[in-house]
Amino acid sequence: MTLRSFSVLLSACLALTACDDSEETPGGAGTTSGGDESGTSDTPTNITVTASATVTDSASATATAGSSTTEATDGSTTDPTVADTGSSTGELGSSEGSGEGSGSSTGGDRSTGGMAGVTVYDVQDGTIGEDQEVAIEGVVITAIAPGIGVFVQEVDGGQFSGVYVDTGDTVLDAFAIGDLVDLSGVTTENPGSTSLGELTTIVADSFVAAGGTMKLSPESVDLADLSDPVSAEPWEGVLVTTSGTLVATTFGASFGQFGEFQVVDGEDAVLVDNFLYNIFAKENAGDFEGFGEGSTFTDVSGVLNFSFGNHKIAPRSAAEYAGFTPAG
Repeated sequence: MTLRSFSVLLSACLALTACDDSEETPGGAGTTSGGDESGTSDTPTNITVTASATVTDSASATATAGSSTTEATDGSTTDPTVADTGSSTGELGSSEGSGEGSGSSTGGDRSTGGMAGVTVYDVQDGTIGEDQEVAIEGVVITAIAPGIGVFVQEVDGGQFSGVYVDTGDTVLDAFAIGDLVDLSGVTTENPGSTSLGELTTIVADSFVAAGGTMKLSPESVDLADLSDPVSAEPWEGVLVTTSGTLVATTFGASFGQFGEFQVVDGEDAVLVDNFLYNIFAKENAGDFEGFGEGSTFTDVSGVLNFSFGNHKIAPRSAAEYAGFTPAG
């Protein structure tokens, strides 16, 4: 063996020894690149280069994070402690891949569009304007107009808590008053129906059961407030009741024209609508025998509708007319 060969061999051994010593981190966790954690390799040259180039930089990272970083076959690095968060959309409880959304639905898929976190209050008080895509969760159905739409209301009630929803082709047979629902759609003041013009409406593109039911009681509103368009506006779409000596009178050309009439107490009055229940219909004739102009009620309840430029109480059934006294 020549002196030159011996010198080369001695240098290699010293380099290999330095590599083994440099792999020890303060916490006893070794980090390697291109090999396993033992620091061994079939190619001494690769070990020498790797130990001097990468272990020094990565050792501080492993001491801080307490985890190992390994080099992938394509030269990139991956940290096994970092979860893959890119698969969840976080929109309306929907998800893609393995990510989980914020909730689930018992009635069908939720829409992935619309401003999440919006309430009916936001829509009705003007916080949300027209032609905005919104998503509203956990509201209660207060009335159903088969084949047309529904009224929904926030569970806390109060002013601005109710709104009409045009449900389009949604089959409403599966829903009932009191059901909690989630919905998304576009806000409008012109729902496309002449009779419902200027009624704040959400034209739904998604309408699904949220699970659970809740019975809401009508909000008591003075007839004087319902008589004034300004003070009545915050109650639009809300389940209300008004009390007094409510006398049935003619509104329009004749009593019952268009299936409507007016109840009056002193100087205050409000229309009663046939949108949900028609007291003049032949099939309902037996509900209030002797009903006519001059009949009285002590209470009338229903959803406050708006059509043809007027606010109107829309009773949902005969039960929402209380204290009936026939005319005469």
